[in-house]
Amino acid sequence: MGIDRKAAALALALAVALGTGLAAAPAAVAEEGAPAAGAATTAAGTEAPGASAPPPGASAPPPGAAPAAQDPEPSGLEPSGPATPAPARALVSATVTLPDRAPEPGSLSVSLSRDGSVVQTVAVGADGAVAFAPETFDAPGTYALSLSMAPSSDPAVAVDARTVAVTVTVAASDDGTALSAGVSYDGSAQAPIFACTYVPRWEGDGAGRRYRLADGTYAASRWLDVDGRRYAFDAAGHVRTGWYDEGGRRYYLAPADGASGPRGSMALGWVAVDGHRYLMDRATGALRTGWADDGGHRYYLRVADTPWGPRGTPAQGWLADGGQRFYLRWTDSADGASGSLVTGWFDDGGQRFWSRREDTPWGPEGSLGTGWLTEGGRTYFLRRADSAYGPRGSVGTGWLDEGGQTYFLRRADNAYGPKGSLGTGWLDEGGQTYFLRRSDSGFGPEGSLGSGWLDEGGRRYFLRRAGSPWGPRGSLGRGWLTDGGSRFLLDRATGAACTGWVRDAGVWHWFRSDGVLDPAHPGKEGWQNPSGYYQVSCRTVSLGLSASVARGYYVTPSRISPYASKADCVNAFVQRANEYIGTPYVWNYSQRPGVGVDCIGLVYQCAYATGMSMGEYNPYNHWVTGPNGWHSHDANNVWANGRIQRLPVSSRQRGDLVFWPGHVAVYVGGDRIVEAWPGAGVRTASLWVHGTPRGIGRLYI
Repeated sequence: MGIDRKAAALALALAVALGTGLAAAPAAVAEEGAPAAGAATTAAGTEAPGASAPPPGASAPPPGAAPAAQDPEPSGLEPSGPATPAPARALVSATVTLPDRAPEPGSLSVSLSRDGSVVQTVAVGADGAVAFAPETFDAPGTYALSLSMAPSSDPAVAVDARTVAVTVTVAASDDGTALSAGVSYDGSAQAPIFACTYVPRWEGDGAGRRYRLADGTYAASRWLDVDGRRYAFDAAGHVRTGWYDEGGRRYYLAPADGASGPRGSMALGWVAVDGHRYLMDRATGALRTGWADDGGHRYYLRVADTPWGPRGTPAQGWLADGGQRFYLRWTDSADGASGSLVTGWFDDGGQRFWSRREDTPWGPEGSLGTGWLTEGGRTYFLRRADSAYGPRGSVGTGWLDEGGQTYFLRRADNAYGPKGSLGTGWLDEGGQTYFLRRSDSGFGPEGSLGSGWLDEGGRRYFLRRAGSPWGPRGSLGRGWLTDGGSRFLLDRATGAACTGWVRDAGVWHWFRSDGVLDPAHPGKEGWQNPSGYYQVSCRTVSLGLSASVARGYYVTPSRISPYASKADCVNAFVQRANEYIGTPYVWNYSQRPGVGVDCIGLVYQCAYATGMSMGEYNPYNHWVTGPNGWHSHDANNVWANGRIQRLPVSSRQRGDLVFWPGHVAVYVGGDRIVEAWPGAGVRTASLWVHGTPRGIGRLYI
C-alpha cells in the first residue's frame, strides 16, 4: 500500500487500541482488472460507485511489460486518533576504490534507487567517499532501496557491476509520536565498497604492441588468453609472432592479422605457412606429428623433414608404416581433405581398394585389406598380391556404375549367389540400406539401385532420389520427409512409412494408411467431454492469430495422448497449475511460468495443457481488451457462459475450478487451491482463504 495508506492504517490501529470502537472493514475479493484487496466492492464483487479506476487516456502496457502495480483502496471507516508523527530520515553512504589509488573526486558516481527509480546520483568525493542526501519516510515499515554504480565516462575504468540491496527499517516509538530509521546493506550495517578496476586492453601497434592488465601492469614473460585467443609475451611485454619453441614444443603465432587470428595469437587447427599445411593441436596449440585425428579424419604428419615436406606436414598418397600400407588423399574431396586417411572403399590408378574402417586383429584402422572380407553381411575378395588383373589389395567386384544405373556385384560366392553375381533385394553397405530391384521394371532393370517410393513386404519405404547430407542416392530414408507436397514420417529404425497415431519429439501426429500426414484428423480417441462443454485434444491449442501476432502470446503445449482418460486430463491440468507456483501476478496476463499471470490467465494455461480451447476466453482477448473491456472480467464471464458444469462447493473434486465474484482458482484436493493473487503471485492456499466460494466449475465431465 502507499505510505499515506500505511499511516491511515496505523492511525486506525491506534484508535482501536484507545477504545474508539471502530471495526475493521471486511476484505474484498480481487479480480483481475479491478482494485486489489481493500477496495470498495458491492455484494456481487463488482466495483462500487466511487471506487478507483484507471485514469482517462491510460493505455495498457505492451505484451511482456508488467502493468504498474495498483494499491488496494482503503476500506472501512475513516481513521481517527493522534496526529501523524514527523518523518524519519535515513542516511545512505558508500565508498569507491581503484586497484592502485583512490578515484579522482567527481570521476565516478553511485546511484541510489527507490521504488525501482533512481532518486539520487552522487559523484565520489575525497578518498572515494559517497554520501547521499537523507531519504525521508513518513510511516513505519520496511523499505527496499538499492545502490549501484553509474556508468563510467572513462573507457579505461570498469565500474563494479554489483547492485547492493539497501533496507531501511522505520519504526514508531511506543507512544506513536516519533519515527526512527535504521539502514542495512545486503544485511550488513557496513556501508558497501564498490571496487572498480581498469579495463584490460591492447596498447601500441606492430612490434610495440602490449597488453595492459586490470591492475595496470603489462603482461610479460607469460602466456595470456585475451578475447578467446592465446598469446605469448616476451620479457619486455611485447607479443611474440611466427614459430616459437618452448618446453620441447613448437607453436605458431600469427605474424599479422589474418584468417588464423589477430597478430600474435596462437594458431589452432590447420594453418598454412610458406605453402605448407600444419596441424596445431586444437587444445594446446603445439605442432602435431605422426598419426593425428582431426575433424573426423585421421592424418599422418611427418615426424621429420623429408624431400616431400618439412616436419609436421601431412603425407599424401601411399604410405608404409609399421608393416602396413595406408592410402592418404592427394587432394581435397567431398569425403575428406588432402592428406586425410582413406577408410573403406576407395579408387586409385583405375583400381578399387578397401581399407579397414576400424582396428582389427589383421591391422589398424585405414590399413589396406587383403584376402577375404566380410562387410555388411556380404563377402568380398581383395587381391593378396600384384597380378595381371590389379595390384595387391584391389577388388574386382563390388559397386558398378553402368548405363546410368548402379549395381552391386557379389565379391565371392555366398548363399545368394556366386562371386561377382548380381545382388538383388535389400543391401546394407557403409552404414546405409539400399534396395536392388528384384526384376526388370519400368524404373530400371533387375539388380539396379532403386530410388523413390518402394512397396515391399506390405510396408512402404522411400529411397533417396539423389545424394543428400543424410545419405547417398538410393539409401533408405528415415525421419520426416516432404514429397509431392505431402508430409510423411519414416520410422527412424526401419524406414517404413508410419500410419495411424505416432508421437514424435513429444507431439502426436495422425497419418493415413498411405503414410500421408493428416493434420485435420480429430485429436482425441476414447473419452471426451460431452457436446456443449469444452473439448480436450492431444493437439496444441491455436489462438487463430497471424504468426507475427501469435509470437507475443503464450500457449502451453498439449501434453495428453489421443487415448488420455479423464483422470489423465485432470492430472495434466493440476500438474500445470503447480508448475506456475511462484510466478508473479500480472493483471490481464497469461504468460509462461515465471513471467506472469492473473487468476483466469492461470486457468487458460492449465486448460491448454490438455489441448482444451476456451474459445474467446484466451490470452490475446484478455490482454487487448484493456482495463475496462469485456475480457478483463473473464473470471466472471467463464462462470456465466454455460460451457462448464456449475456445481455447489460440496461437490468439489480435484481439477475443478473454484469461483468467487471476480476471482477463480484451481482446486487441487484436500481443501487446497492454486491461485494467482495480487501481491502474492501464484501460490497454494486454503479453499476458504477468501470466504465461502460462490460455486464450483467442472471442466472435465
